[in-house]
Amino acid sequence: MDKEFSKEQERLFHLLESKNFNQLDSKERDFVLQQMSMESYQLQRTIIAETTSNTFETPKVKPLEIKPVLRKTKVVPLYQALMAVAAVVIFFLIIWPNEVEKTQVVYRKSLPSVITKTVYDTVFVA
Repeated sequence: MDKEFSKEQERLFHLLESKNFNQLDSKERDFVLQQMSMESYQLQRTIIAETTSNTFETPKVKPLEIKPVLRKTKVVPLYQALMAVAAVVIFFLIIWPNEVEKTQVVYRKSLPSVITKTVYDTVFVA
């Protein structure tokens, strides 16, 4: 990301790189104090001075080599495979229900369509 600095930011950065706060003349000091405090200027000046004096060498990194992994396949003997299949069949025969539930549908003759019932009730008059 290329970001262009304004003229004021470039001037401030140049002052931070080149001069301590005590070495600034009155115009430069006024300009700096408009941008930041004296403590902030000194802190940023210290950080810039220390980072420019560091001469750490970046270690050389060896390129990553990916080697194919050879996996040994294990051969299962035929008798073990047959025994496993037989065990599964026996297991299902043991847990399978012996009785099969049968559902039987019974059809009945239809009832007469009209049902009549005579009901007698007693009424008492007081």
